[in-house]
Amino acid sequence: MAESIPEGAFRFDLSATYNAHTIPRELRRGELLPAQVWGKLVVAQGTLALKLGTPGRDIRIAEGETGVIPPQTRFACADASGPVLFHIEYFHEAKPNDSASLLSQMGSRGRHSA
Repeated sequence: MAESIPEGAFRFDLSATYNAHTIPRELRRGELLPAQVWGKLVVAQGTLALKLGTPGRDIRIAEGETGVIPPQTRFACADASGPVLFHIEYFHEAKPNDSASLLSQMGSRGRHSA
């Protein structure tokens, strides 16, 4: 993918690890990242379909690859073929002491439950 997380951005949250059966409904339907928040989708096993934006650009992310989700971008995840394991890391462009307000803005986005 062409986009990359900006230098100096810090990771402030990490989702659970999901498989084809535990991808949360919110991630299947679509999420919208807040301003200054980047997502890094990390595929540990299999292949995942990532839909970015509206109407949407479909990207397949294979085992060992990552996909970057820019701020204020709607995205959705779906298992592409067979077993898959993945998680999402959340980064912010602001200073690390802003993390408490970030988690408040994100609500449950960073920690989906199955």
